Amino acid sequence: MMLSGRGAPLTHRLRRTRAPSAWSVPGVSSCKDEQVTASSYTDLLRSRGFASLIGASVVARLPLGMTSLAVVLLVSKHGAYTRAGLVISLFVTGTGIAGPILGRMVDRAGLTKVLLPFAAAEAVLLCILAELSPQDTPALLGCAFGAGLCTPPVTSSARALWPVVLPATQVPVVYALEATLQELAYIVGPSLVAVIVSLSGPPEALFASAAALLAGVLAFSLHPTTRAASPARDTSMPAPRSFPMALPVPIIMAAMAAVGAFNFVELATVAFARSHHAAASSGLVLAVWSAGSMVGGLLLGVRASGSGVTSRRVALLMVVLAAGTAIPAVSPSIWLLAVLLFVGGAAIAPTFGALYSLAASKTPPERQTEAFGWLSSGFQAGSALGAISGGAIVQAAGFRVAYLAAAGVVLAGAAVLGSQAPLANWRA
Repeated sequence: MMLSGRGAPLTHRLRRTRAPSAWSVPGVSSCKDEQVTASSYTDLLRSRGFASLIGASVVARLPLGMTSLAVVLLVSKHGAYTRAGLVISLFVTGTGIAGPILGRMVDRAGLTKVLLPFAAAEAVLLCILAELSPQDTPALLGCAFGAGLCTPPVTSSARALWPVVLPATQVPVVYALEATLQELAYIVGPSLVAVIVSLSGPPEALFASAAALLAGVLAFSLHPTTRAASPARDTSMPAPRSFPMALPVPIIMAAMAAVGAFNFVELATVAFARSHHAAASSGLVLAVWSAGSMVGGLLLGVRASGSGVTSRRVALLMVVLAAGTAIPAVSPSIWLLAVLLFVGGAAIAPTFGALYSLAASKTPPERQTEAFGWLSSGFQAGSALGAISGGAIVQAAGFRVAYLAAAGVVLAGAAVLGSQAPLANWRA
């Protein structure tokens, strides 16, 4: 199941070398003592079959940056922002609930059997949502919650697949690359929605989100590499009423803290722009923030994720991330704010790449997809809590305090993750 070297396609290697457990690769040394360099990105992308595989997974994630914005524009067409917030919150809640459940289903049944039907179901529900009246609150809420519950765990599945098709030395590299490419969903996605809405309308933006989901999931699920990599069955069936977490709790709490802080920053940035009579520029400033993350991931992501990542290392990276969320508080102008966010954003992708590597290393091999599902649920919970508390802080104390509060939240997550207690003892 190797992707070491160049030339032979991934599927050929999968047929030639089948690991006894689909989540471990025999005959490959650990990356613990390996020096990982930035050139590893190039080596990885040159491997036949890999670029198309990760490209398909990125397309499947475009709805992450499209659906919520399209729904807000659709529902708030007549100023119903409260209704729009409720619809989005139910969509996010459904996604968070589904994450670990569908992840466990993937671990048991395989990618194709889970991703394809749930992608089709979510696409149908998004299309129905696009046709609903913005005033039909019950239907909007029910449809959004159902779409969230059907969200296929593409991100979790991809992150669990990499140890199957890559040698151990390249797994940290792909996690760093993933954290960098993930930003494309939040740069390209909203841009596509803006273009489509300006040319046609919010319903068509939701149709486009559904189409991107279907196209990406189809390409990812039916890719020869994905079909050749059969996951190991998880035979550790819990008691009927128990659902033990596959991931240590501090990792999930750190994820919640970081993503919650991002919501603080987003809300504070919008308030900052509005106070400077430049509300329309807030989207551009936030795109610059994401661009900083991409640059940071390209330059530093591999180093952050490689050579045996530990909870202490991720905690230290979160301290740097906290500093990056605090420095915008001193900005006197919208353009300097963009510069400071670009600099601070450089810590995002390296931190999350290291977090993904840590999560994979602390998870039983046969429960990788479920573990990343729990991580995704942590992201969703942090996003929801961050939106509520961040908005309250901006309203009560102002955007500068919100930037500082974001730093405090990240530092709290770093403290939990970097505590002395072994992660193995932190399972629910």
